[in-house]
Amino acid sequence: MEDVLQKADDLAQAIRASDRYQVMRSAEATFQADEEAQKLTEEFQAAQALVAQKEKDGKPIEVEDKRRLAEIQQKVGASENLQAFLRAQADFYEMMNRVNTSIQTVLGGDEGGE
Repeated sequence: MEDVLQKADDLAQAIRASDRYQVMRSAEATFQADEEAQKLTEEFQAAQALVAQKEKDGKPIEVEDKRRLAEIQQKVGASENLQAFLRAQADFYEMMNRVNTSIQTVLGGDEGGE
């Protein structure tokens, strides 16, 4: 088992050293330092939650709710720091999905093979 754990550590170090991880961490730090982007994210999540709750409860979604959500979505799209973070995060997750797919392919392959 030690050899498997060592290889997992090696993989984690390779991921940490990857450009995608480094770009994501940098974009995350910039996003975290941007108070406006933080506030915008909170507002967007609250507006989405309100609409989702009304849908779940079968209540009508008011025009004002839709307008507010659209307004916030427009601001989210215009926030450079937030968009850079979301792009970097998507790139990193795409890499991680490929890593996981590679592992699953090998594990799901020939039962006795390497």
